[in-house]
Amino acid sequence: MFREAFRILGRSLWELWDNIFVLVVANLLWSLALVPAMAALSFIGGWPGIGITIVTLLFLGGPVTLALYELTLNANRRERLELYIFFQSFRSNYWRGFKVGLINVIFLVLAFVNLTFYSSLYASNSPLGIAVILWGYVVFIWFTLQFHMWPLGVRMEKFSMWGLLRNSLLATFKYPILSLILGLVVGVFFLLSGLLSFLPIVIFGMSYHALVGNKALNLVLEKEQVRYRNQPAAESESLFQITETAPLPPKPEPEPKPFTTRNAPQGVRRRGSVETPGEGSSSKL
Repeated sequence: MFREAFRILGRSLWELWDNIFVLVVANLLWSLALVPAMAALSFIGGWPGIGITIVTLLFLGGPVTLALYELTLNANRRERLELYIFFQSFRSNYWRGFKVGLINVIFLVLAFVNLTFYSSLYASNSPLGIAVILWGYVVFIWFTLQFHMWPLGVRMEKFSMWGLLRNSLLATFKYPILSLILGLVVGVFFLLSGLLSFLPIVIFGMSYHALVGNKALNLVLEKEQVRYRNQPAAESESLFQITETAPLPPKPEPEPKPFTTRNAPQGVRRRGSVETPGEGSSSKL
């Protein structure tokens, strides 16, 4: 898994460069959707600002993030990226993105409350303050969970919040080396982006995260399919199984019009025309 993890990171970087225009535009749209949440947290503050931030993340952040993952899914399927897929997914999978965002918002609230509480205990040298370190590990595990949760939110045929959470945890803990390497590398990238006012995340960071997440889930699904085929039928029900949804159909390309030559000399057939029986001079002298 060590080699596969770095292959995923490198291949995702190449696909980001190969589709740089579409992915940067989509990433900027994602960033714009989060501006109201960040503005409420920065300028309003307090409980009203936190409340507006949570509502904005639910109704905008979740659906727009899921749309970004569906757009990058086509890059993993070696299909041409079209920006209309981003808007189409935002409309068709809006409530699915809302539910995935709801799971993350609930965890963020719990993590914020617990980290704040146990940090105060740690500062006062209380033995219970050691729990702040445990919550730090939990936050990192949840971050690695995102590599599987959002792609699963796109691909699950029968969506359920419990099934999404269960399958994401299985994918993370059944392949810990893959999850650890991806989490460390992308996490360090996000932290270093803070030195540049988070501009890399605003411009292309989430698109790269989505590419990595889709590729990681592809690898997990391939491994599980091989394991499923090698297991007896009696044991197959307990395995990690996910059925992908059908890919979005590509936009139909217009048929090329035949090229015609105007004012062609007599006896010269125009390009694109179909010769009918009896057309032209076919008589022998």
